[in-house]
Amino acid sequence: MRTADKTDATDKNQGHHLGPRDATGRHWQLLLAEDTEENALLIKAFLKKYPCDVTHVHNGQEALEAVQSSVRFDLVLMDIEMPVMDGLTATRAIRDWEASQAERQAVPITALTAHALNHFKQKGYEAGCSSYLSKPIRKQQLIEFLAEHLQAAGQG
Repeated sequence: MRTADKTDATDKNQGHHLGPRDATGRHWQLLLAEDTEENALLIKAFLKKYPCDVTHVHNGQEALEAVQSSVRFDLVLMDIEMPVMDGLTATRAIRDWEASQAERQAVPITALTAHALNHFKQKGYEAGCSSYLSKPIRKQQLIEFLAEHLQAAGQG
């Protein structure tokens, strides 16, 4: 089951701006793969004021299917420990699928995990993750991360 939350405000008090990618007012398309409902609700609450369309899936298999759909995600936030298919396996499967798609650009995948040790980060990078955020995620940390990564992606 996928749900989307859509917002279009910016948090001027915090000085962060996650603006739309282009002049048409398009929102950022984020895929959140997170099996813990509380974590998903928290992340969506953090992003409520920002111009992000958040698609929430509950396991790696659903994440793979979402990436393979017609939606072009700007970023995937991938929990590493999930049922059905874990985040590392899902990331490898997404990278394999992307490699088979001639006109498909690789989506940035950010690993989300409570494991802050370097060897867990390394496993994420080896699987194909492009960045890493450790849990618990704080609002300021998430907004700054997204502003940096999404705005950089929008310039490319």
